[in-house]
Amino acid sequence: MAMLVLLVLLVVGASSAGAERFGINYGRVADDLPSPLQVAALAKRENITHIKIFDADPVVLQAFRGTDVGVVVTVPNDEIPAVAANLPGARFWFDAYASPFIAEITTILVGNEVLKFSPHMSTILVPAMQNLYQILRAHDLADKIKVSTPHAMDVLEKNSSSPPSNGMFRQQHVSTMQNLLEFLSISRSFFVLNVYPYFAFREDKGATLSAEFALLQSPKNSVTDPNTSFRYSNLLDAQLDAVYAAIEKLGYMNLQIVIGETGWPTAGGFGATMQNAAIFTRNIICRTQDVEGTPARPAYTIQAFVFSMFNEDLKHNLMEQNFGLFYPNMTNVYPFKFSSDCK
Repeated sequence: MAMLVLLVLLVVGASSAGAERFGINYGRVADDLPSPLQVAALAKRENITHIKIFDADPVVLQAFRGTDVGVVVTVPNDEIPAVAANLPGARFWFDAYASPFIAEITTILVGNEVLKFSPHMSTILVPAMQNLYQILRAHDLADKIKVSTPHAMDVLEKNSSSPPSNGMFRQQHVSTMQNLLEFLSISRSFFVLNVYPYFAFREDKGATLSAEFALLQSPKNSVTDPNTSFRYSNLLDAQLDAVYAAIEKLGYMNLQIVIGETGWPTAGGFGATMQNAAIFTRNIICRTQDVEGTPARPAYTIQAFVFSMFNEDLKHNLMEQNFGLFYPNMTNVYPFKFSSDCK
């Protein structure tokens, strides 16, 4: 899902200030949104330093030219085969969409949750990434612009995320993951994860997961992983560490996770209220300002893109339509500040 972007330092190549570790997904599945130029002005007004889009629309990129807002672009799933086929195919995409906006682009994502939505492309996902990386290297851009691909939490085996140390990838994805992790390691990139504590909370309906735990409110009673003795005060950290455990089981200790999407809806499902969304948004902003990462990876500060910039009225259902921080008229859906007082 995603269009308000929370971004990793590796993605943006910036300092470790909290504002540099947070971005917004700018989704456009709607028929009533402001123009890209108006959105660029909104981003500047709100001190948004990074956005993520789900394509590489030149109109959007042109609107953000000269704004100092870093943009993460995406090769849509249906364009992956052409990029994966050969270097000329990848070069055509790069020349058409990325080359004119090198100053604005920080990251190229290949697809969105490909293993979930387009599993038939699993064997060509990494070749597409490799082709784009080779082109970036040829232009001496591989250090400035990184290549990755986002995954959903269900890339893990069902029920393997509790406790976090049990995390493991689904067996049908292991071969692709081995190739992907090797590529990310060689290219010095990062693993992009779309992770929503809300969805786990909605499914559980409060039976075992408290609202405070899901909303990052650091409840007094934390959860301890019996295998590692790590203590977890919120669900997001536990979810991240489950994926870190899966990555480690395939032999990779030094890859960082960047959150490509996270958020909380204001309507359409269990626990989907404006109050909860406001709490979660404030807390995820504050979490990116912490100098310490998760219990299993304390040296890796949290980098994240929130979903989403706007409510999107053409999404599939009421819940998906109501992840926005802003209405289409660019007023706040609920009160929040990107520079939250986190003390």
